[in-house]
Amino acid sequence: MYSFTASRPSNIALVKYRGKKPNQQQIPQNPSVSLTLQNCRTHMTLTAKDVTKNDSNEMTVNLVFENKQHHPFGDKIHRYLK
Repeated sequence: MYSFTASRPSNIALVKYRGKKPNQQQIPQNPSVSLTLQNCRTHMTLTAKDVTKNDSNEMTVNLVFENKQHHPFGDKIHRYLK
């Protein structure tokens, strides 16, 4: 089993950019203004296990928020990764 844990400060967009520059991919038309909160952090642990031929190769996503499993967001991440 492999495990990786990361912690990053939260970032809040005060003024979010609007629009994209013509004929360019994912480049904002306008700048954004944001605030980073050093003492408000997001912690994430990613755990993966080796899959043998007897195991299912189906991916699972378990999202835990405030020590409780949060199925709606976990399901959304699972669909995105799949």
